[in-house]
Amino acid sequence: MASDKSPLGHLRRAKQLLNVETDDLKVYFAGARAGTSAGMRGIGTDSLNGCTCVVILGTTANLMAHISPYPGRCQANDERNLPQASHEHHERYMTNIAREVRLHAVHFPPSSTAWGVVGEDNVKSIERQVQTHLEAIGYRMRPAFYKELDDSETLPPPKGELVAFFLGSAPQLYLERDKLWPEASQTTTTPSAASVSRSGAAQPSRAQAEIQSLWEGYPVHTDAEGQRTLTFSVSGQRATCYATWTEGHPLPMLYISNKWMQTQKAPDADILVVRSGDKQVRLERP
Repeated sequence: MASDKSPLGHLRRAKQLLNVETDDLKVYFAGARAGTSAGMRGIGTDSLNGCTCVVILGTTANLMAHISPYPGRCQANDERNLPQASHEHHERYMTNIAREVRLHAVHFPPSSTAWGVVGEDNVKSIERQVQTHLEAIGYRMRPAFYKELDDSETLPPPKGELVAFFLGSAPQLYLERDKLWPEASQTTTTPSAASVSRSGAAQPSRAQAEIQSLWEGYPVHTDAEGQRTLTFSVSGQRATCYATWTEGHPLPMLYISNKWMQTQKAPDADILVVRSGDKQVRLERP
């Protein structure tokens, strides 16, 4: 039972919480007037104890999945292949998360913040599995950890609670009593007027926020959040888009037309290309 004094408890008491059960995946759309998000002000889950949660904070929506260690009635003393069962169980949820992000891409741009929330005693392979899947859809996973309890321990809420909501246009994320997002460095109370964005959050200066480099002759910018963009030229027109490099693949994926596209090397030149229908688009160095 959530405490009324916790963010999750406050929303639940007001009947404004989109609740995520164990082995559940939901998306909260801010300001929705229809569907499961209508009348809701946030999304959350509780009873975390050995489970994994995946959270993606978008610009106008929040996604949350609560994944148990094993599928169904499978228990830790089961004679089945538990590591394999656990891996396949998490694999199904990560596949569904990728589908939801693609389906609602307008709400989850590459600048979205992604989290893997796990117990301190978690199996590291699960943490890596979540990280790999999030990177495959263009997000850098931010890890967060909670202390797991044994059967003899009981602690009052907000123990085991995770909740996300919007404060104005800025997404907020709390794990138990800890505010995970926005980070303290983003909420300083004495910013200069020039450094304040429309949302009111203090922003680092351009010199602090960006690192410029070259990748095989293509300009790459990395901002303070670790998001990277790659600049290229198409038919003489200069263009810039988000870029990410997935594990085991030397060439970047680019976020073009609201979806991630894997680049390839042109067969006749040392430049990148992407497929658009049955054609290849050549991405020249600018």
